[in-house]
Amino acid sequence: MAVNDETLMAEVRVLTDYDAGLIADGDLLSLIEIAKSELAAETGDDNLDFYGGNLDAERALFWLTCLFLKAKTGEIDAPNFSISELQVRHQAMDEQAGFWLNSLSRRLDALRGTGLIGHVQIERADRTYQFDN
Repeated sequence: MAVNDETLMAEVRVLTDYDAGLIADGDLLSLIEIAKSELAAETGDDNLDFYGGNLDAERALFWLTCLFLKAKTGEIDAPNFSISELQVRHQAMDEQAGFWLNSLSRRLDALRGTGLIGHVQIERADRTYQFDN
């Protein structure tokens, strides 16, 4: 779990395997700031604390930064998805691109409180059941 921008940058580099020769630290830090801004806008929380113990916020930042980095390097075709709407044209994207966006989607849903956890039990008062055996 990242505790600041520098440790987040190191985690992103580990997962994407993009070293400083491919993208400079300054450029990656800029992508992190853009991702923070996008997540704050997406959640409507301008005071979102990414490193204060909110795992969902920190992980959403991680996955969005990875996505932005992959789009910047050309590995993911940026016009095929919209981060702000979180819509994917799955037929136009390969499985790997879907992995990155699905990972972000899960964390963003949890951050918003819209993700489902566990099982949902539905009770219907308008039904009766009779058993003859």
